[in-house]
Order: sequence, then C-alpha cells, then structure tokens
Amino acid sequence: MKYFSRKNSIQSKLAIAALIGSATMLSAAAAANTAPNFNNVGVSYVSFDISNQSISGYGFEFENMLTDKLYVDGDYVTGSDSSTLTINNTQVRSKFDFGIVTANIGYQFFQQDSVVGYVSGGFANLNSETTITLDNARNRETSNSNGWNAQVGLRQALTERLELDASVRHIQASGEDDQIISLGARYKLADKFAVGVNYSQLGGDFSYLAATISYRF
Repeated sequence: MKYFSRKNSIQSKLAIAALIGSATMLSAAAAANTAPNFNNVGVSYVSFDISNQSISGYGFEFENMLTDKLYVDGDYVTGSDSSTLTINNTQVRSKFDFGIVTANIGYQFFQQDSVVGYVSGGFANLNSETTITLDNARNRETSNSNGWNAQVGLRQALTERLELDASVRHIQASGEDDQIISLGARYKLADKFAVGVNYSQLGGDFSYLAATISYRF
C-alpha cells in the first residue's frame, strides 16, 4: 500500500482461499452452546512489519449489536517510527506516522449453532506523514485519503470462552485498492473481559499482529 511503504507499493491481492480454508476449519470444530460475541470495545498493542522493518503502534476496536442481525463496528490502528543518522557531523532525523480507520454497519447473514457469517461496509481512511529534519530545516509529506471498505467473515465460538474469527476486507481510497486478510482468536477471562490476538496481511510487504484486551457488554 503506497501510503505506508517507504520503498515499494503493496500490490493488491484477494486471498479468498485463505478465508475458505479458515471457514472449513471453523465449521469442523465442535459446536458450542453460545453464539460469538459482537458487543465489545478493546485496545491493542500492535506490531507492524513493513518491508521487513518492525514498527510498534496501538489500536482500538468497537462492535455493538443494534438488532438481532444488524451491528456497527469501528477499527483504528496506527504506528510510528523515528530514526537519527549523522552525516559529516550533521544530524538527519526522520519520523514516519501512519494509520488505518474503518467505520461500518454490518449484517449477520448466516447463523447456525455457534457459527456466524457476517458482512459489513462503510467509511475508510488511510493516512501517513513523513517528516525529515536536517539541522533547522524540515520537510514534511502527508497523505490523507478517504474512501470505502467492505468486509466478509466468519466467527465461531468454539467453547463458551474461546472464539475464532476469519475475514477479508477490501479498501478503496484515492483510486487505489487493497485487501486485508485477518485471522484472530479471543479468549474470555471473566464475565466481562477477554484477551485476543489478531494477524492481518496486506499484500507481500505489510502485515501486523495485534494483542488485544477487550470489555464485553
């Protein structure tokens, strides 16, 4: 994705096979007595891998059922990296910030036992800022692109405590399109709290792993 890669733009790739494989895995598991949760708010520590460079960040997520089928959801992930290089006694400092925002309305189109199939769509924003400082001179380049996104996925409660999720999200902004393929798991610690991990892949040189703690309501 050109907004975040410093060297190469990420080529679009829709891996439907990954979602189908995950769906098979979920359907083969033993059915639980409870449906997966779609009412939660969470915060994440996020580790990004961009062109084989590790960058740390954080994220927020939100889901809320409006009816027995309709829900709203929002996601935000952001990262920041800085470095300093000395050339001929002159310091060159660089800073790179980026973020992905989505806000959707969704619909649960399928539910059988503990498995839910869902689709959602809505607003998307991709933003980045690169700042280069040389002595007292500063150069800043920014990109802030609004667009839309659509997502399809499956979620299953394997037990009353453990949930798995697999999804593919398409993002279109400023004439560019990309896909985010995500696999995640969430474990309920207590009645209202859960921890989870989620891995997301965008093309060949952008991925991130999120560790989340969430409040269920």
